[in-house]
Amino acid sequence: MRLAVEAKDVVSLSAMPRLISYYIFKEMAAPFLLSVAVLTITMLLGRVLTILELYLTHGLDARFVFGFLVSA
Repeated sequence: MRLAVEAKDVVSLSAMPRLISYYIFKEMAAPFLLSVAVLTITMLLGRVLTILELYLTHGLDARFVFGFLVSA
Protein backbone atom coordinates (compact mmCIF):
# COMPACT_ATOMS: atom_id res chain seq x y z
CA MET A 1 0.00 0.00 0.00
CA ARG A 2 1.44 3.34 -1.08
CA LEU A 3 0.90 6.28 1.24
CA ALA A 4 3.56 8.65 0.01
CA VAL A 5 2.53 11.18 -2.62
CA GLU A 6 4.96 11.56 -5.47
CA ALA A 7 5.62 14.83 -7.26
CA LYS A 8 4.07 13.59 -10.52
CA ASP A 9 0.74 12.94 -8.74
CA VAL A 10 0.32 16.53 -7.55
CA VAL A 11 -1.12 19.24 -9.78
CA SER A 12 0.09 22.71 -8.93
CA LEU A 13 -2.51 25.23 -7.84
CA SER A 14 -1.52 27.63 -10.61
CA ALA A 15 -2.44 25.01 -13.23
CA MET A 16 -5.88 24.27 -11.76
CA PRO A 17 -7.82 27.12 -13.46
CA ARG A 18 -6.37 26.15 -16.85
CA LEU A 19 -7.18 22.50 -16.24
CA ILE A 20 -10.74 23.29 -15.18
CA SER A 21 -11.22 25.57 -18.20
CA TYR A 22 -9.92 22.84 -20.48
CA TYR A 23 -12.39 20.27 -19.12
CA ILE A 24 -15.31 22.72 -19.31
CA PHE A 25 -14.38 23.58 -22.91
CA LYS A 26 -14.04 19.90 -23.76
CA GLU A 27 -17.53 19.18 -22.39
CA MET A 28 -19.18 22.14 -24.14
CA ALA A 29 -17.50 22.05 -27.56
CA ALA A 30 -19.43 19.14 -29.08
CA PRO A 31 -22.95 20.34 -28.11
CA PHE A 32 -22.10 23.88 -29.24
CA LEU A 33 -20.86 22.74 -32.65
CA LEU A 34 -23.85 20.44 -33.09
CA SER A 35 -26.30 23.23 -32.28
CA VAL A 36 -24.54 25.62 -34.69
CA ALA A 37 -24.77 22.98 -37.43
CA VAL A 38 -28.47 22.35 -36.78
CA LEU A 39 -29.30 26.07 -36.76
CA THR A 40 -27.34 26.66 -39.96
CA ILE A 41 -29.07 23.81 -41.76
CA THR A 42 -32.46 25.02 -40.52
CA MET A 43 -31.82 28.55 -41.76
CA LEU A 44 -30.62 27.40 -45.18
CA LEU A 45 -33.31 24.77 -45.69
CA GLY A 46 -35.96 27.25 -46.87
CA ARG A 47 -33.64 28.73 -49.46
CA VAL A 48 -32.53 25.31 -50.70
CA LEU A 49 -36.14 24.18 -51.09
CA THR A 50 -36.98 27.33 -53.08
CA ILE A 51 -34.01 26.78 -55.38
CA LEU A 52 -34.90 23.11 -55.80
CA GLU A 53 -38.44 24.10 -56.74
CA LEU A 54 -37.15 26.55 -59.36
CA TYR A 55 -34.84 23.88 -60.75
CA LEU A 56 -37.56 21.24 -61.01
CA THR A 57 -40.52 23.34 -62.17
CA HIS A 58 -38.87 25.89 -64.46
CA GLY A 59 -36.04 23.75 -65.80
CA LEU A 60 -33.20 26.03 -64.77
CA ASP A 61 -29.65 25.04 -65.63
CA ALA A 62 -27.84 23.14 -62.86
CA ARG A 63 -24.84 25.51 -63.11
CA PHE A 64 -27.12 28.46 -62.39
CA VAL A 65 -28.66 26.71 -59.40
CA PHE A 66 -25.22 25.75 -58.04
CA GLY A 67 -23.97 29.31 -58.49
CA PHE A 68 -27.03 30.61 -56.67
CA LEU A 69 -26.37 28.25 -53.75
CA VAL A 70 -22.70 29.20 -53.52
CA SER A 71 -23.48 32.91 -53.48
CA ALA A 72 -25.74 32.45 -50.43
